[in-house]
Amino acid sequence: MKDFAGKFAVITGGGTGMGRELARQLVAEGCNVAMCDVSADNMAETKRLCEAEQLPQGLRVTTHVADVSIEDHYIRFRDELIEQQKTDRIHLLFNNAGIGVAAACSPTRVRNGSAPSTSAGAACIWACAPSCRCS
Repeated sequence: MKDFAGKFAVITGGGTGMGRELARQLVAEGCNVAMCDVSADNMAETKRLCEAEQLPQGLRVTTHVADVSIEDHYIRFRDELIEQQKTDRIHLLFNNAGIGVAAACSPTRVRNGSAPSTSAGAACIWACAPSCRCS
């Protein structure tokens, strides 16, 4: 796709990081954006940054609080974006949301590289659950 103007993009995890920057770049190219994130405050900042560049008239940037790991949230997000964006067609979908599994581990041990061993540490960082026992 060479031209994003007038297209509609959905971004999960649009509140920070790559999702935020993606939203900013798409909006700068004239793309309508609907984003979801677990943090309303972070999305509000992303939207503010997008709108700081003077949106073209009629361009829509909507925010939706949703945890994509919960099916009811995802369904509500879908329904809200259809209503608020006034469309039933998605041109671009960026499934950027993720669960910060390293946060479930002991942040100090992960940060200091003192996980039990290289392979066990890597497995823990990428695959541990909230009940992680690596600390």
